[in-house]
Amino acid sequence: MQHTLDGIDLKIVVDEKLTQEQEVRIKEVLGESPGHPFALKLSYHAALPRSAGGKFEDFVSMLSSK
Repeated sequence: MQHTLDGIDLKIVVDEKLTQEQEVRIKEVLGESPGHPFALKLSYHAALPRSAGGKFEDFVSMLSSK
């Protein structure tokens, strides 16, 4: 979920919490992959909600379209 131009909240579901090294590596790889150095914030969840149509929303931008 994107709340700012430079930051993305990454919601993850895992069986065990990742190690600090794994979190750092994910932030390195995913933060640079779109071609812009996004700051990533990881948060752990038991499950991810689905949209009204039953699908997962891969990316949600909460930025204003002004």
